[in-house]
Amino acid sequence: MTEVKCVVDSCTYWGKGDVCKADSIMVKASPAAEASELYEFAGELGGEGRKARKADTSSETCCETFRPRGS
Repeated sequence: MTEVKCVVDSCTYWGKGDVCKADSIMVKASPAAEASELYEFAGELGGEGRKARKADTSSETCCETFRPRGS
């Protein structure tokens, strides 16, 4: 599988070096696309040296595969 970077450290699949450890990744249309907007800008995507972030649900991320740690 292609290496997927992730900065959401509260996810079960988050691994050392900000690498996603999920066996598969679910990708869906962004809320902006569903709302017929032209662009979505996610500052939390890409780039090195970003701080890890906490999320409680997949809707707080750009990842449908997200599952909180301990669940």
